[in-house]
Amino acid sequence: MTDDAKIANLPAYEEYEKIGTYFEQVLDDMLLTMKLEEISSSLEERCKLSDRVEARLECEYKSVLLPVIGKYVTSEEDDVEEGVIASLYSFVTTTVDAFFDNDLLHATKTFLANAKGSFGLCISSSLDAHRQLCLAARGQTISIAFYPTKGLICYGSEQAAVKAGITIDLPGGRNALLEKSHLDIDNDALRLDLDDLGGEVCLLDWGVRSHRSHAISPPNRRIAECHKVMNGSAAVYLIKESQVTRKNDLLYHRMTRLTRNQFIKPLQEESDDLVLSDIEDIPRVCRTIQDDWHNRSSVKTMSLNRLTMWNLGRCLRKRLEMRVNGDGGGDNAVDILLTGCEVSLWLAEQFTSDLQKAFPKLVVRCVSSNKFLGLYGQEISIPIVGFPVSSKTDTINDAIVIIVRYTYIV
Repeated sequence: MTDDAKIANLPAYEEYEKIGTYFEQVLDDMLLTMKLEEISSSLEERCKLSDRVEARLECEYKSVLLPVIGKYVTSEEDDVEEGVIASLYSFVTTTVDAFFDNDLLHATKTFLANAKGSFGLCISSSLDAHRQLCLAARGQTISIAFYPTKGLICYGSEQAAVKAGITIDLPGGRNALLEKSHLDIDNDALRLDLDDLGGEVCLLDWGVRSHRSHAISPPNRRIAECHKVMNGSAAVYLIKESQVTRKNDLLYHRMTRLTRNQFIKPLQEESDDLVLSDIEDIPRVCRTIQDDWHNRSSVKTMSLNRLTMWNLGRCLRKRLEMRVNGDGGGDNAVDILLTGCEVSLWLAEQFTSDLQKAFPKLVVRCVSSNKFLGLYGQEISIPIVGFPVSSKTDTINDAIVIIVRYTYIV
């Protein structure tokens, strides 16, 4: 017994293996007449397996189980009320269910259901590393990018990081099999952002074509959304923690196109002097911003900056007219709400000050996005202690909302 097992008063690994041989022997006997999947998906066959294992262990209880897990599994002599049959059967059925059900997706789902806090997880197992990877997001962002024509999947906690595959060339040239398309977006690189607000678990399975076995265990086959990606060479299984979030029948409705998208730029080439590169980029960036505001972009489309500010002007005029006519909703009604976090919050606070001076008749508020989501973005509202913002102090119905992110107003 190892030192850690002795300290925790737990059985050693070798002792677990000794007990496991009884399960293996019974399972091998059943596999002579049926397949493993038939046992896994049938409650009746699982019960037969448990009954046979229990019968063997019951005969060996004193010599095998009592020295090892007698503290957790009672015998008939030790506890007449529970008895060896009832307690031993519970031990056996739990072990059998864990063997068939505790795959990568179920383990991640169980962990999140019992964990507290925010997580951005990437989980793999040596048993399934050849075909599966599990990702989960709750309170932290996780993004996945699919590159069908390159046979590449990128994932990470930063949206920009998964663009790395855009500039990577496919070894050996382009593969005609990977370019088989059924929709006009199938060959495009697409990004999927997991629902970090409500919580979401994602299983990536690229063994769809090479393995005949089911990708997930029976408990999750009815609740997990299955979507084919990479032109059918991989599958995505999604389970949402929140019951409020609306589900999409087609996954690409949630995806962002990374190729053929004028608003997505490839990652810049690495530079030996990053500071010098940033300084040299200033004139070009300023010129691009000015051209966009004057609608002189090389792309023949309406500037979104001009369109956004035109709509903002209309909304401001409408709020001012409501205040003049006495239809503003009272003193607690917020006309303009700005939100952001960290550096973006500081910029939002400065812009709030300017807006309030420019429109003294309007009510302008700036609230941290974390505090705002705590109040309105969860299934249960979380009060903000030490701050005046609450659902009772201000009314944000029909307010103009400006979200500041990474020093860009969107």
